[in-house]
Amino acid sequence: MAQSTKYATLICVIMTILLVVLSFIAYKINKPLLIPLIMIPIAAYEVYRTEGVSTKWASWGVLAGIIIEAILVVGGIKINISKIISLVYPLDANIDLSAAIPVLIALCAIMLVKKTAGIYTKWLAVLIIAGAAVLFYLIDPSMFGSILSSGVKEGIDKLKTQ
Repeated sequence: MAQSTKYATLICVIMTILLVVLSFIAYKINKPLLIPLIMIPIAAYEVYRTEGVSTKWASWGVLAGIIIEAILVVGGIKINISKIISLVYPLDANIDLSAAIPVLIALCAIMLVKKTAGIYTKWLAVLIIAGAAVLFYLIDPSMFGSILSSGVKEGIDKLKTQ
């Protein structure tokens, strides 16, 4: 059964404002932990709002990823996952788990955008994607810039060949 939308707009607006404000503050003071603090309630509300089996799993995955990320950031835990990734994809860089989790969070949220029908669940998923991008940038700005520039270059190259 569909969840009530009585306060959904207000809740989504407040969460949007909080995400923007906390993202700015986190950037200014270089504290990535502020992002999971606002993303946890966003993801929890997403869990509440989603109804389908795959979207419910995706929203629970987002919430679990955010909690794990918060634990890694608070604990200053560094886990190099480069060797695991290089089993499947050749890799020259060192990748910390705390940099990979925001990518996984964003991928789950992209699935939510594609598979959910409700405007509020899509809104929350977009907030999660934005929060994951900010978190990824705060954890590893050089990797973020490298990925962004290579993506832009690839997009430009595709446009040139069309």
